[in-house]
Amino acid sequence: MKTVFNAVGDPFDNVNEASDFAGDFAALDHEHPIEPWYPSVMTVNKGTLISGTVADLAVYGSGVVDVREVAGADPLRVTLDFTGVEATIDNIAFFGRYEGSTSHQVAIEMWDYVASAWQEVGQMSSETTSHWFSFPIINPGPLVSAGACQLRFRHIQNGVATHHLYLDYLAVRHGGAGSGGVTSHGALEGLANDDHPQYVKVADPNYVDLTDGGETSLHSHAGGGGGVAIDQNGTQVEATADTLNIVGGDEVTTNAGEVAIPIPRQWGWWDEEGKRRIATSPQKEGNWNIYGTVLDVGANGTWDDTAAGWPCVVKNPADGLLYMFYNGYGGTGTGYIFGLATSSDGINWTKYANNPIMVADQTYEGGAGLNKYVRIASVIYDEWETDSNKRWKMWYQADANGVGRDDMCYAYAASPTGTWTKVGVVLGGFGLNYGISVTRLGERYVAFVPKLSDGDYYISRSNDGITWTTPVKFITHTAANLEATAVRYGAIFKGVDGYYFFYAAQKASGVTLNICLVYAWNPFQTWYRDPLHDVTAIFAESTNSYMPSIVNHNGQFLMFYGGVTAGARNTVKLAYLKGYDLSGVI
Repeated sequence: MKTVFNAVGDPFDNVNEASDFAGDFAALDHEHPIEPWYPSVMTVNKGTLISGTVADLAVYGSGVVDVREVAGADPLRVTLDFTGVEATIDNIAFFGRYEGSTSHQVAIEMWDYVASAWQEVGQMSSETTSHWFSFPIINPGPLVSAGACQLRFRHIQNGVATHHLYLDYLAVRHGGAGSGGVTSHGALEGLANDDHPQYVKVADPNYVDLTDGGETSLHSHAGGGGGVAIDQNGTQVEATADTLNIVGGDEVTTNAGEVAIPIPRQWGWWDEEGKRRIATSPQKEGNWNIYGTVLDVGANGTWDDTAAGWPCVVKNPADGLLYMFYNGYGGTGTGYIFGLATSSDGINWTKYANNPIMVADQTYEGGAGLNKYVRIASVIYDEWETDSNKRWKMWYQADANGVGRDDMCYAYAASPTGTWTKVGVVLGGFGLNYGISVTRLGERYVAFVPKLSDGDYYISRSNDGITWTTPVKFITHTAANLEATAVRYGAIFKGVDGYYFFYAAQKASGVTLNICLVYAWNPFQTWYRDPLHDVTAIFAESTNSYMPSIVNHNGQFLMFYGGVTAGARNTVKLAYLKGYDLSGVI
């Protein structure tokens, strides 16, 4: 099965910067422990070993295996043998790179003991800096025999004697699986029919059945050429009209005229019995169902009677309720300030009686008075915070001019309805656009910040949420697609297989904002776009859709976002994924 990459960019292209996060990134899988197996034998079948040993691959940073290819056909093959491996392996992870011609690729392959052939699980292209790779193993059964398995790197094109393969760490693993840029499109059986009759079950036993967590078969399209299918034995076969060739992840029609919902990728987890299960990721347009407005403006004369939008929704572990922090604006002249609402189901919301919870009143916020703004709250409940008075953390935008944009500020509280203590500007002088988003990764905090001057998104890190590194770019808007003008109004969502960054894209000035997506296994390494990103958003309406906030509530993915309703009112709307068993994703 071929792996297709559509890279956005690598925010930390310096190896030392990347390695600085190795401990933090390992902490991502504290809920799903990783069990790695390292190679015991390394054989350079073609090429020249310049440096390194097989032992170097078991310890990140201990030494680098450097293999130089030879000229001509079949220029580089490196085989790694593993022993004592369990048949539960589900991913390959390594740190390294292939450095050669931009048109050259190296295939990553595993030996199939049933088919007696090498099966490709991914590819890597030429790069000048090393970074982390992760490739999923869909069906490990044929790839493990009596605890043994083999993996190899093979250069596909003719070689050049100055090209090299570098490896600093390599393991086959159970747990910690990442999307790693995988683009796989398929269809599901086991979907319940709902009030959207165009989405129906696929009457084909070869498709993945989610009703009992079983995995029978996945049909996919690998981003080029004909469709492929993987049967129940893990063997890749050509898809035919009888097996439903799915192209590009759009809705497709079966021979019976039914419509199937494709899966761009799968999220995996293990249930309490240790059984491998699959669920869809919150990615593709067509999976999102629009519910409509769930939080509207207030009554005439109230503080939010003109606008109530720009949501950030957090689930409170203390009471299980959803807490929405939102920007309101009204005829009272207070400017954009923060309010709070709560809900048990994501549909019916109750505004906090003592709203607003925060107003602009500091010099760095433009001072107190009319039309002074605090904007775009990014709130987390910090379960690792030892000071109970600081468990609720808010980063927001403000500036001395009072327009609520240029700088990132920080405040904390013991509870959402408690007193918010303002610390001040924590990231200034950068020239923000609207749309910061902050999360915690292990012992560090990570901020995703848009820049006004170039229309791109950047990433920064902090040990305490107060002192931040200089942001580095991770999304560059491109002139050829939906984000030709700028990207902004973004929000991060942490899944079991990596990080998903939803953001609003703008094609031209005055053109409707649409919500798009990039994803990464490691937020400090390469981010990937949806393959159809250039021609479609993952979510769009006829009016602006912006500032998405994604939560998993009672096994259901919910997207709250700012939208425009009748009368040009900015309100909070809801979209949701329906028909999937997503209870194990969090």
